[in-house]
Amino acid sequence: MTNEDEPRRRPARLHQPWRVAVAAGEVLLAAVALWGAFVCWDASVTTVTMRLDDGTELVSRRLAGHLVTVAIALGTLAGIAVLDALRQLLLGLRVRRRRRRKVARLAHT
Repeated sequence: MTNEDEPRRRPARLHQPWRVAVAAGEVLLAAVALWGAFVCWDASVTTVTMRLDDGTELVSRRLAGHLVTVAIALGTLAGIAVLDALRQLLLGLRVRRRRRRKVARLAHT
């Protein structure tokens, strides 16, 4: 049931050319997030070296859990941003052109 007083709304169009700019912004966001993920991952690794009395050297690496979590979250954000950028790019590039009206041809007799 439609109300006669309501204005008619046009259906939302998915294919818009401005989506290409949104895709570029999301690729930039993904690049920054990926850079941040590598910085956090590198900061989370700490090397601990112990030298025993007999001259044996033990090397181990500790990971700071909170920085690892941030690195994984930023990597996930970068992946989602790239996927959405591809979607936005496809919707921006596949803009539908208006169809020409078919002109009735008169048969030549």
